[in-house]
This record gives sequence, C-alpha cells and structure tokens, in this order.
Amino acid sequence: MDKITIPDLNGTNYFIWELKMKAALSLKRLAPLILEEKPEDLTRKDEMDWITKNSDAIAYIKLSLADEQALQFAAEDNAKVLWDKIRATYMGEGEDRKIDAGNELKNIRMKNGETVADYIARARGISTKCHSLGLDVSPRELVYHTVRGLNGKFSKVRDILKTQRGKSMDEILQILREEEATLNLPIKTRMDGINEDIVSKIKNVFEVVENKTNKFLGMEIEKCENGIYLSQCDYINSLLVKHNLENCKSVKTPIVKGEDKIFPSTNEFIDITMYQELIGELLYLANRTRPDISFVISYLSQFNHNPEKRHYNLAKRVLRYLMGSKDKKLFYENEFGILNASSDASWGNAENGKSFSGGVVLLAVDNNSHLEYLVECIMGLYKVPSRKRVRNLDLHFVPAKYRIALYTGTKRIRATNFRPCERGQRDRKQLHIQFS
Repeated sequence: MDKITIPDLNGTNYFIWELKMKAALSLKRLAPLILEEKPEDLTRKDEMDWITKNSDAIAYIKLSLADEQALQFAAEDNAKVLWDKIRATYMGEGEDRKIDAGNELKNIRMKNGETVADYIARARGISTKCHSLGLDVSPRELVYHTVRGLNGKFSKVRDILKTQRGKSMDEILQILREEEATLNLPIKTRMDGINEDIVSKIKNVFEVVENKTNKFLGMEIEKCENGIYLSQCDYINSLLVKHNLENCKSVKTPIVKGEDKIFPSTNEFIDITMYQELIGELLYLANRTRPDISFVISYLSQFNHNPEKRHYNLAKRVLRYLMGSKDKKLFYENEFGILNASSDASWGNAENGKSFSGGVVLLAVDNNSHLEYLVECIMGLYKVPSRKRVRNLDLHFVPAKYRIALYTGTKRIRATNFRPCERGQRDRKQLHIQFS
C-alpha cells in the first residue's frame, strides 16, 4: 500500500497483519468491504462501484498472502467472505500460539552458562512475541517472571529483587550485570573483598589488631589458598594422656555394628561424673572438628544418667579410634556451596525404640569420598533403624539435581529394607546404605 507496509501473512503474525491490513484498506476507503455485506437495492452505478471496490479489496488482501495461501483462497470473490475465512483459519492457530507464548514466559528459566544479557534479551523476545499475538504483558509482569527464572548462583540477588517489583527491565539488567561481574571474579579476589569489608565494619566499632590466628579455642587452624584446615590434635593427645591411653593400640572405626552386645550386661555401674566428663570431652570434639564421631557420642549420651561399664568401654574405644586418626583435619573450601542436610526419618532404636539422632549436614562438599566417609561413620557403622527412606530436607533454593536422598556430586544413597520381622516383635526394619 502507499504508506503502510503489509507483512506477508505466515501464520504466526496474524494480529499484526490484520491491524496493518485494516489500516491500509481504510486509506483506500475499502474497509467497509471487509466489514459489511453487499447492500441491497443498489443502483446500477452504485453496484458497479461496489464490484470495483470489492475486486480491489480482494486484490490487496491476496497480494499479502504467500503463494500457497493465495491458492487456498483463490476461489473467493467476495472481500468480506475472504476476510472472514482468513480470520477463521488463523485465529484458532493464533490462540494456540498465544497460550504457548504465555506459558513460555511463565516458565522462563536461566540456562546453565547463559549470560545475563542473553537471558534478558530472551525474556524480552518472548514478551514481544506475546504482544504480536495479542497477549498483553505488562512491564511489571515481565520483570516478575524474569526475576523468578534466575538460577542458583543469582539466588541472593533474586530474593532481593522479588521484593522490588517496581524496577524496570533496564534496572534489572544493570543489577544483574554487576552481580555477574562479581561472580566472575577469581575466588581469592572475591574472598579478599569480603574479608576487607568485614574487617572494615568491625574496625568502625572496635579497636582491632590484625594478626594470623593459628589456634583458637583448642582448634589448630591452617590456612591455604583453597580454604582452611581445622584440627584438634593437641586436644586429642591431652585426652589420651588423661585417660591413660597415650600408648594404646588404635582401631579403624569409632564403633562397629553390635559391639555394644559383645560386652556382657552385668549391671556393673560406674561413676556417673567420670562417664559424663568423658562424653562431654568427646562431644566438644565432635561438635567442632570431628563429625565422624557424632553418631556414637550421641548414642552413648543416652546413658549419661545410668552408665554401665560396657558403655564406658565403648567411649574409650572412641579414644582409641582418635589415637589412629588424630592427624585428620576438617577442610572448609572457600567456594560458595549449597547447604545439604539429611536425617534418618525414624530415629527409633531397633532394640528398644528409644530415639537418637543420625544425620548428615554438608556445606560445599563435592568430594564423593568425603560424603561416603561421613555417612558411613555417622549412620553405616551402627545399625540405624528406619521405617521410611532417608530423605533430603529439600530446601527451596536447592537445584533439582540435588533433591534426592543424601546426594552430592554424582552419587546418591539408596535406602533398602532388608531385615524381616521376628516373632512377637513389631515391624522393625533396618536401613541399608548403598552407593550407586
């Protein structure tokens, strides 16, 4: 047409095509031909005029159709009938595309490796598609779906932006670019910046003298480029000396399945204070640098108010285990990681139904051997009952690939019931840990 460019109708742009075609026909004074039926009782002159305009309208419409579409409607000689058929043909497809475009916007998610600029451009492209199909998307709605689709590494800024929906897409893009630049910095640079910020804020309140810390509350601290090591070798040595075990023979595990049954139940009680003191000393160790003894100490803590000699012997076995592993260190990486917490679902003791904890909490652990070591020490070396599978707490910010029981990296643990019920006992099932 003279001043309006009509796009070729391709089945995906019907609403744009309809809008521009109506405008073009209006300029030619042909719009009534597609909106109204042929008037009755026309004079011969008016009828000839109508036939001419009808032919012109049909020609204009067909010129904007692709060859295949033009052939599809070639037999139509009435502009209104032609218009209505085109509308009926593409309106249905347009509705389907409108629904698909709306769902695409609602389900938009940032892809792995996708840059902020590419992600924002993709979101804007989907919004443009929605508008072209006649689906109204407000700027606020676009911002909401775009922010919600940010992936894990932008979780912190995502949670902040969710409360600031008044921001425009340009402002969102700027904020995300700054966050992306920060995340792309080397780990050491990021950590140095965080440390400097923390120290600066503390200095504003307190008088601070900076120095290197090698020991704190009985913990030996060793720093390296990738993180820090924590250990309590000196503390363990002091415990061994205190309990006359400095020259004892070490064992490889803190407890083994059924070992508490090896010692006869003679009801030979020991001094409560002595037992509680030893358990307290071991608990201090377990809570700081030795999570591998957490389970057995939790189990032995059940007998704090009525300890027998066999329980004291089990506690001393933990000291013998520490004798052979006192040089082991707890390593904290300086990478940012995901907190992954899991626990035994039953917590019931297989012998008497008494409850005690058995759990694993992992932060930034990608080492599968580390995971197996922790789980084996805490849950596998003593029979841990369970009526249900061990389940992950499934925190809302954990990526889907982490949402399986006791999962990290590429490994997972499967729980299998294997011990049949004994006569006269209620249904108790044992938990078997298998790595696959």
